Amino acid sequence: MDIGVVITSFFCGPLLERAILSLRAQTQENWRCIVVHDPHEHGGDLSRAVEGDTRFHALGSAPLSVSAARNLGFGLVTGEYLFCLDGDDCIDPVYVERLSSMLERDQRVSIAHTGMRLSGLREGVVVTPPYSRRLMAVRNMIVNAAMFRRADFEAVGGYDENPANIFEDWELWIALLKRGGTVAFDPTPLFTYHQRPDSRSRNFTEAEARAGREFIFAKHRDFCWHSPGVSSPPP
Repeated sequence: MDIGVVITSFFCGPLLERAILSLRAQTQENWRCIVVHDPHEHGGDLSRAVEGDTRFHALGSAPLSVSAARNLGFGLVTGEYLFCLDGDDCIDPVYVERLSSMLERDQRVSIAHTGMRLSGLREGVVVTPPYSRRLMAVRNMIVNAAMFRRADFEAVGGYDENPANIFEDWELWIALLKRGGTVAFDPTPLFTYHQRPDSRSRNFTEAEARAGREFIFAKHRDFCWHSPGVSSPPP
């Protein structure tokens, strides 16, 4: 199988080089990557990090929303399986091999992910609860760098670029799972999420976060059992 990767990097500074090098270090080598970035911010760092590796294609752009940048990249990169990586995060060398093998072994799996460790403002391994539809209906437990199938991604129309969709990963996972698949999880913390004081997710107001949740609840009334008009939770 071939794997398509999109790295998005706006306001990530020198951390982008670390993210790219973590992808280059993968034991699974049959991937291609589009790096959607601001050339005024990352020109030198990006050129140095991808030098000599034809699997990378740099796509310069003015800053875009996360959803728009990822959709742009996935529209250009090839691959039966897909995942994205933020420009300030990184992955262990066996990450791509581990996730692609979980998708390959079981056609019922729509999303594959691993455990997560934190770097930056906080350090340590995050305890990830097991997937259940009941829990996913009220909160997200799947990392943004999870791997999924292109056929499913295209069937749901990719990431929803509505500005109200501030929890774009959570919304995409629900859309994919509504097609009937399941989730595969390896608790080994192979994904490192970097926490910055100026990150978008850390600076949502309470009102913005509430509105973001309500957007998902309204869009996915058939999945989020507590939405208005849904009388009882699914099994």
